[in-house]
Amino acid sequence: SDDLKAYMDEHDIKNPILLGHSMGGKTALLHALEYGYTKHDTNVPSASPSEKYGVRCVISLDSAPCQYDISHDYIFNAMKKMDLGAISRRMDAERQLRPPPPP
Repeated sequence: SDDLKAYMDEHDIKNPILLGHSMGGKTALLHALEYGYTKHDTNVPSASPSEKYGVRCVISLDSAPCQYDISHDYIFNAMKKMDLGAISRRMDAERQLRPPPPP
């Protein structure tokens, strides 16, 4: 939601209609929870966070309301170790991400 707020600031977006799928839907819902809804005229300047960042509508698709175990850390850790300078094709990246052969 913080990234979404930063994007809205950078692009001067006020009172959007948010549509998200899966994690994007959860981000949209969290943003609405943090900043609220607004029915104000979007052309009226205001210092109120709900009037500036509040959403007019949230559409969340395929977003189960549950918490998942963190299970992708091994992927992110592998990606952080990649030598990006040695990648010019997808095959190069796939080769770096392959698990090492067993000893």
